[in-house]
Amino acid sequence: MSTAAPRRAPAPGRRPEPRAAGHLRVAPDAPRRRAPVAFWVGVAASVAAVFVLVAFHVLAVQHAFAMDRIVEQRRVEEQRYERLRRDVATLSSPEAIVRAAERLGMVVAPTVDYIDVPPAAPTGESADETASTLAQSWDDAKGSLGP
Repeated sequence: MSTAAPRRAPAPGRRPEPRAAGHLRVAPDAPRRRAPVAFWVGVAASVAAVFVLVAFHVLAVQHAFAMDRIVEQRRVEEQRYERLRRDVATLSSPEAIVRAAERLGMVVAPTVDYIDVPPAAPTGESADETASTLAQSWDDAKGSLGP
């Protein structure tokens, strides 16, 4: 059983064209529509966002390289500092001082005398309070060090 599609009535003011079996015709050109302004604004914003993202990435990489250089400089300077500390410790040891003194022609004294000086005590009313406080704190510190 075959059913035919219902026919539509022609639009008012338009004449129906006669249809012949097997007759082909060219479709009319579709009117060209211009893309809306919002589309182009969106495209421009997307391109600008990608550009800004790439620029920030480049800056981040540049700063990372700068940080790497600073870390390397710090490592080198720490090694130099440790080497200089070792040199100072070696050159200021008692043995090194004795060798340097002998090179200068100095000799060891036959006897060593020590002089014990009593601590300075303030006298009178015009005595400096800072000196007495300093002497007291010095005595306290020496006493806490032991025999």
